[in-house]
Amino acid sequence: MRRKGISWWAFDDYRRWILQPEMKRRVSSSPLGSEYDKFLFAPIGDDRNGMTVSVVSLLARMDLDPWEEAATLAGLPAESAAQRLAVLLRALPDQSCLKLDPDGAAARLIALLPQQG
Repeated sequence: MRRKGISWWAFDDYRRWILQPEMKRRVSSSPLGSEYDKFLFAPIGDDRNGMTVSVVSLLARMDLDPWEEAATLAGLPAESAAQRLAVLLRALPDQSCLKLDPDGAAARLIALLPQQG
């Protein structure tokens, strides 16, 4: 017996059409520059499940574009960038991965950003 109404094929097309605008909004508008890789993929520590938390995963968990945030931090004076990153580290829900204090970890990580100028 065939169901009346919308076919699955048409439903798939409709779903793609509905989801497409959402997917377009979530795509980063920034170019994915490899100059930030050393910073973005630097480990912060391990979470309570034993998974390594990196800067890129920290920023993604906070719904921030990692490459845009890296570019913003790279454009700031080192002290200001470290303070901004320390605030983000303190906001991390699982603080167990921060074996060091957030200020020390932020300074270590900011040193991995390329110099602007």
